[in-house]
Amino acid sequence: MLSENHKGLIEKVYSSINVAQNWQDILNHIMLDLDSTCAFIATRTKENEQPHSFYDVGFEKNYFERYQKHFFQVDLWTQALFNNRLNCFHANHKISNEKQFMHSEIYVDFARPAQIRFGIGALLSDPNDELITEIGIMRSKDFDIYDTKLVNKANAILPHIQHSIALLHTIEEKQQSILNLESILYKTDHPIIICKGMDDIIFYNELFETLLRQNTELSIKHNKLTILNSRFKQALFLRIKQSLKSIEYQQVVSTPFFIRIGEDLYKVIVKPWLYRSITSCGIIEHPSVMISFKPSASNHTLDMLAIQNHFDLTKAESHVCELLTQGYKPSKIAYIRGTNVATARQQIKTCMAKTCTSTQTQLVSLMLKLFLTV
Repeated sequence: MLSENHKGLIEKVYSSINVAQNWQDILNHIMLDLDSTCAFIATRTKENEQPHSFYDVGFEKNYFERYQKHFFQVDLWTQALFNNRLNCFHANHKISNEKQFMHSEIYVDFARPAQIRFGIGALLSDPNDELITEIGIMRSKDFDIYDTKLVNKANAILPHIQHSIALLHTIEEKQQSILNLESILYKTDHPIIICKGMDDIIFYNELFETLLRQNTELSIKHNKLTILNSRFKQALFLRIKQSLKSIEYQQVVSTPFFIRIGEDLYKVIVKPWLYRSITSCGIIEHPSVMISFKPSASNHTLDMLAIQNHFDLTKAESHVCELLTQGYKPSKIAYIRGTNVATARQQIKTCMAKTCTSTQTQLVSLMLKLFLTV
């Protein structure tokens, strides 16, 4: 059964995943538990390179910096660790020549001034990770050598240290991957949002933020997407449902649609997306969607004469098609054209019949696909 002291040390080891500076307390805890006077932990990629991260206790401030890179080139104890079994502690008097060490530069110029005589060390290495972590625990000549009992005691905590470091590296890699992805999405030339589930916003780029500021039809409240336009809301949520189902059942993804937001016309594209979050139980994938708002360029127009001639539409019918592509509802089309809603709806039905389309969305998509010109 673990002692309370040992439990406390394990808790501190795993706390380093969130707060790297806790290694100072962890090293101090280990040092006192093993009747030692100083300790350090260093992470690097090669044997004689300076560490990428480094923490120590029991040394004067900046003691290691006096040697800089030179320390890791002349450290006989570290070099001996590379020639022995990895991922476990070794007593230095067991793996290195004591006579050679006592006359070495590392002892005369570094260890002796710090009152270091004996030590144990471990090199932690994962085949899937290029980083090497070294832990050194040392004591002065006033103590005896590290016996087998103390080495075993140190080795008992080592699996927890390895696990915490592996978890930290995994989290850092995933976080960097997320940052890289967000950086790409931020640089897109159109507004983008990512929703977890139907309307839970987990990401949006600066262009979407600009879109929010420029109109009142869209808003985000408590990380929820709010849409005032009922037609837009219905069309968007339908496609979100389709995209979420496509993740689970591998169905065909939803078709784009066109909507006017403020004064601009947008092509809205909804695609399935798997949002990954990092938890203590591992990486969890959440069914999500990415919604893109691609604005129609102001220097692009529909060739209405070509539409009229190609489908044998009347001038009025081609005008109705043009207004549909701009996102107007039948009631607004009737108002613009000075007719009634029933006439506008009948003209739309006639246009769908002549173009062999069955919905207004298909009609608009066909118009934009075939007759959008610069």
